[in-house]
Amino acid sequence: MAAKREAVIAAVETLLQTAVPLASVGRDEVKPDEIDPAGTFVVFDGDPGEPEIDLSPLRYTWTHRIPVSVGARGGDPRGLMVTLLEAVGDAIQADRQLGGLVEWLDAEAPSPDPLEAPGTEVHRWTDLIIVATYATTSPLG
Repeated sequence: MAAKREAVIAAVETLLQTAVPLASVGRDEVKPDEIDPAGTFVVFDGDPGEPEIDLSPLRYTWTHRIPVSVGARGGDPRGLMVTLLEAVGDAIQADRQLGGLVEWLDAEAPSPDPLEAPGTEVHRWTDLIIVATYATTSPLG
């Protein structure tokens, strides 16, 4: 049932691209040296954790923590970061079920890295965890 887990991660990628259409969205990549002027998201597979198991009918409920690195650069990376995170929060609130794919979608508070200044341009990365709760009929998630 790995297909459900993969579908959820792909739907999170789509949600981010829809929330900030001009930003770049990647998957399981090293944080790039160049951050897109509109922002950069890197989605990782994360850990679905241990499922809650219901026996009748058989159902495995996963609380999948999906890490997302969010990058902002430019003259006001803090301001851009706020804008990016607000857009993601609005997109999550608008579709808590990812079109029916999950039972609930939420995000944990972001943990920002310190401002960095490689060369002359200041940039910032923030780690965000998107939490997707969904059920499968397979222990393989």
